[in-house]
Amino acid sequence: MAVEELQSVIKRCQILEEQDFKEEDFGLFQLAGQRCIDEGHIDQLLEIIQNEKNKVSTIFVRY
Repeated sequence: MAVEELQSVIKRCQILEEQDFKEEDFGLFQLAGQRCIDEGHIDQLLEIIQNEKNKVSTIFVRY
């Protein structure tokens, strides 16, 4: 469930321009990522973050 939640957050944020990201978006991303870690989906989390089409995740890391 956590992986699907993270993917949903990323898909929702992919339509936003970088300047439109809000602290709330970062919080949702961070919470979903933490749930992935807590549930043991570390490999899947890393794969999602490294996937170039999920560029939004690198924006969050810089936030």
